Amino acid sequence: MSFHALVIEKNDSVRRIIREALCADGWQVAEACSLETAAAMPDNHCSWTLVFCAADAELKEVDLSCTSLICRLRRVVGNDPSIVIVGSDESVVTPLDAFLNGASDYLRKPISKAEIAICARAVMQRLKAVSKEAEGHPLIINPSSNSQSSSLELVGASEPIIKVFKQLAQSLEKTGNGNTRSPSFLITGETGTGKELVARLIHQHSRYRDGEFVAINCSTLPSELAESELFGHELGAFTGAVKTKKGLWEAANGGTIFLDEITEAPSQLQPKLLRVLQEGLVKRVGATHSLQVDVQVIAASNRDLKTEIDAGRFRQDLYHRLSLYQIHLPALRERREDIPLLVAHFARRYANRPVQFSQEALELLKEYSWPGNVRELENVVRAAVTQSIDGRVFETDILSRLSYMEGYSQQNAFSCDDLEDNLKKTALDEDFSLEKQVRGVKLRIVQETLMRHKGNVTRAATALGMTRPTFYKLLKELKS
Repeated sequence: MSFHALVIEKNDSVRRIIREALCADGWQVAEACSLETAAAMPDNHCSWTLVFCAADAELKEVDLSCTSLICRLRRVVGNDPSIVIVGSDESVVTPLDAFLNGASDYLRKPISKAEIAICARAVMQRLKAVSKEAEGHPLIINPSSNSQSSSLELVGASEPIIKVFKQLAQSLEKTGNGNTRSPSFLITGETGTGKELVARLIHQHSRYRDGEFVAINCSTLPSELAESELFGHELGAFTGAVKTKKGLWEAANGGTIFLDEITEAPSQLQPKLLRVLQEGLVKRVGATHSLQVDVQVIAASNRDLKTEIDAGRFRQDLYHRLSLYQIHLPALRERREDIPLLVAHFARRYANRPVQFSQEALELLKEYSWPGNVRELENVVRAAVTQSIDGRVFETDILSRLSYMEGYSQQNAFSCDDLEDNLKKTALDEDFSLEKQVRGVKLRIVQETLMRHKGNVTRAATALGMTRPTFYKLLKELKS
């Protein structure tokens, strides 16, 4: 599938930056120096998927009745393309004007290639998403010819993940080559949301990309050796220090150090981390002098750091130094519309042949709460596609892999004979407490509904006005 972009910008250098960023991502790009030039182009608006337009573009003879730039632009390029307005502090068109008139994004000059690429990728992913017209049909995915190329791709097109894309672009722009201070980032989010992936993306698109990316899980640092591991030690600094050792911070000099689970770091290490962040100086254990290092620091945590500070477990000054640029990753349940995109992404990575997910399997994946977030989804998809016999994945293939549905597949859990036996066991007992009796009534209703529908979970759940995952969860709670 090819994607076509149009760039309307009178400044040659700005137009070149946009063109090069888009071409690097596989877009076919056409250029125009004004709206009038674009209107006269032979390949008409039917081919455009994305349009980057300068906020000061002019169109004198056409559509004088249209007061907004985007309204005039739509007359030239049509209603289908996504529009990104490129403006500056002097532009008449403000970001609010752009969004209110239907722009998909607004970039402020000077713009970077990273910012352009992130914006364009979001548009491309929306186009690749399963359309509303395709609902009710299975999802068919062809395997990727190069799975490694997509290993650092942050996938999604929902509003919460678009917000992350924009934060990334803005942060990378602010920490570009013109900034001499070593930047620090704080990435927060639940376990499995992709914090290390984002950290690696930041490294890959930063001025530290040519250096090492050194990842440390702070929860695994032993208290007595934490300082030595991070900052190194001199010969004879302590018992067992039989030679001089360079620490991980020195190893990351000129690159990036990723402090995962920063709140789990030994408490005595926090003031030393603060000193390194503030001064850029590393002192090995037992040394008499410090070493100057230039390291980009990215910390991550699945905890609420403000709660940790209030509880006295984390230094407030360290938090402020780490969170110069803060990015919060949404839980998967907060961006369920991205699940088909993620399923296709992981299926392409792990499948060695075309794979088809039934609509029922997709619905189940979209309804599940995903306590393990994207990491759990990746594991489920990987197991489903690698263990599929004929390349087709059905609802029952997914059920056994979801944590709170384990043991409740339609094939082996709901025979009518079993249901009759269960109903006999759930008769009310006058000696039970009110809570137990209410629980017994609920379980009886659920099981009787299953019997009426001959063990069909989908129909029973619909009859009770709930989704299949909710039905399974309720049944497990009632029987526990």
